[in-house]
Amino acid sequence: MVSPRSYEEEIWNAKTREWVFREQHSRSAGFKLGFEDPHSIPSVLVDEMIEWARLLGEHVTVSNWPNVILTPFDEPAKWVEGSGNLPFIRDQFIKQIELLRRGWPEVEIYGSIHYYYGGIDFLEHVDVFCTNINVHPPRLSSFGDRHRRVGEEVRNAGVEFWEYASCDDKGLPSRARYVFGHYFGSHDSRGSLAWAYNWGNRFDTLDGNNWMYAWNPPFDLLPAPYLIGMREAWDDRRLRETLRRMAREKGIELMAFWGRLHKEIAQEYSLGNRNTIDGFWQAAKDNRSMERWKSEMIEKVLWLQGLPEKEAAVKTRKSTLGG
Repeated sequence: MVSPRSYEEEIWNAKTREWVFREQHSRSAGFKLGFEDPHSIPSVLVDEMIEWARLLGEHVTVSNWPNVILTPFDEPAKWVEGSGNLPFIRDQFIKQIELLRRGWPEVEIYGSIHYYYGGIDFLEHVDVFCTNINVHPPRLSSFGDRHRRVGEEVRNAGVEFWEYASCDDKGLPSRARYVFGHYFGSHDSRGSLAWAYNWGNRFDTLDGNNWMYAWNPPFDLLPAPYLIGMREAWDDRRLRETLRRMAREKGIELMAFWGRLHKEIAQEYSLGNRNTIDGFWQAAKDNRSMERWKSEMIEKVLWLQGLPEKEAAVKTRKSTLGG
């Protein structure tokens, strides 16, 4: 019986395999991307990307996978960084989208958009505009109020509006619940992204940069408390959507209710961490507020359930609960 390899051996072998792979491909002329023309995709990769997208699309269809959304790479709006001397990032993102759609015409494309200016350029090229612009509004205050209305601008363009924030395997679950749940919900974003896709040093996360919501030891996947907070956040979002749907079906206007609730959510905003490199998150000033908001939505749902269909159709905008 062969004894299990140690953690150090596992890491060493993984790094060795990575080094060998990089060395082999760096010597291959077919994989030398070079930067003689960084605005263009190397011709040797064009057909490969198209074929990869075609095969993936076929596999998704045959396997009946739900709602597969692709992106060429993360945060393309960073082309404006460095005094705008990285414009090839913008061109690469747009051209890679074109290749993905040539191989799989029905594919949906999202962009994780880091800035408003420079990021809004991609609106016409994506199906899902996923942004962290509203996550740290004070950082962009010099741009005026326009970035605060980005959701409205995205929806008016016929594009789906999502938002993203970072994750932290050592972070408090209340942070995740607030930002992914009530805060994003108050912006009417239709989905969210956990940046950076559970990336980190597996389960030894005491040092280094780790953007994770679960640990990956050799024997199992262990959810971090932060992931529990994300689960609670999406429970809050499902409750919100249930209430909205019931109100539509019964012809009840809840504008006053949502306006008051969203104002409270905004007032509970605690700055948190605005460093979008080491991690960015928000937290409520008082975590008990989240339970109160949930209870108020449940109360509304129960009230709507008790309304007869005909009675609901003739209700005025102001309900007995202020909705």
